[in-house]
Amino acid sequence: MSGKPDSAAHPEAESDAAKTIIAHLNEVTGSAFKPVESNLRLVRGRLGEGYTAEEIRAVIDAKRAEWFGNPRWGKYLRPATLFNATNFAQYAGQLSNVVMPEDGRVDLGNGRYRLNGRIFGADGRPEVVL
Repeated sequence: MSGKPDSAAHPEAESDAAKTIIAHLNEVTGSAFKPVESNLRLVRGRLGEGYTAEEIRAVIDAKRAEWFGNPRWGKYLRPATLFNATNFAQYAGQLSNVVMPEDGRVDLGNGRYRLNGRIFGADGRPEVVL
């Protein structure tokens, strides 16, 4: 056993996971980042370090809650910043400071939240992603 996550032994699975993570970033920020090699390489790097896809999504959600709508910080909700090795380790380290309700909701700000992979509006109804 190499000590690497199982996905490292399966590059296609790791690539699929990276694509879904980029899609999640786009979904929660309203961005349109493409699943191009430069973005996927950053995500695969974090997966290769042993972070799970759920941990990476949690970092995205936490930074979105912190930065979204902020003119100074909102521009950093991008793959180059979020998935940079040094930055990501710091962001992931901050997750233990995030208080998660017992039902597993992730606060996205403005009353919106993510639960079980779906985004809900302030009214509690699921948001439709086009």
